[in-house]
Amino acid sequence: MTTNSYMVPAFHFRVLFAGLDDLTEQDSSFESVTGIHGMVADKNTGMPHQDEKNTTTVFQPVVLRRAVMLPGQSALREWALTCLNGNIQDPPIREVKIEVLNEEHSPVLVVVLKNVYVKTWALGELHAQKSNLLMEEISLGYHTIEIR
Repeated sequence: MTTNSYMVPAFHFRVLFAGLDDLTEQDSSFESVTGIHGMVADKNTGMPHQDEKNTTTVFQPVVLRRAVMLPGQSALREWALTCLNGNIQDPPIREVKIEVLNEEHSPVLVVVLKNVYVKTWALGELHAQKSNLLMEEISLGYHTIEIR
């Protein structure tokens, strides 16, 4: 008996944003995506909790890391900075899809974050003694998660 099951590689992926205009290819390409994590926690302490009473679901921020590219603007960066500078969390992005792709560039696993908002934005280290790329990190909060 043969099956078509296989392990899913974690290095071929893209991130898609529903509700942002003027997105470029850069706004879908990231070096890494981390922090996809949810847990049931005590409402008062935020610590993991097994008892169903007085609990809530807590999602960790998803951190998107990428090199800063020029020329041109990033619609994602502009949205993040607008939210942070004006302390605007509404309207959030309706949906963010993190697609893990196969060798034909088709999604084999899709993580969908719903009602996404900016938590933090950070520009990487500037260092005169290193020849690293300038990196930025955008941390996103969200209200629900689905796996497709």
